[in-house]
Amino acid sequence: LQLAATGTVYVCLVDGTGTKLIAGQIYTSGQAIPTETAPKLLLTLGNASVTMKVNGTPVKVSPSATSIGYLIQPTGTTPLSAAKQPRCA
Repeated sequence: LQLAATGTVYVCLVDGTGTKLIAGQIYTSGQAIPTETAPKLLLTLGNASVTMKVNGTPVKVSPSATSIGYLIQPTGTTPLSAAKQPRCA
């Protein structure tokens, strides 16, 4: 998973075992966001101010009035409802 901030964005990323890989950090445009790899990732974004690539393929992050969540697996990327998004705080 590669993320690049295009503005100020909150990022919470956990792996399939619940280990926090990015524990609720706020990034600003141009700031480096660590690239992470795991068989299963759960991602919560505070907004759509980010570009995202999964296995080198761009994934569109649609704007939302609430947090944005994804389940990322080798088979693809699936949006997550607010109730299923990981919480880092």
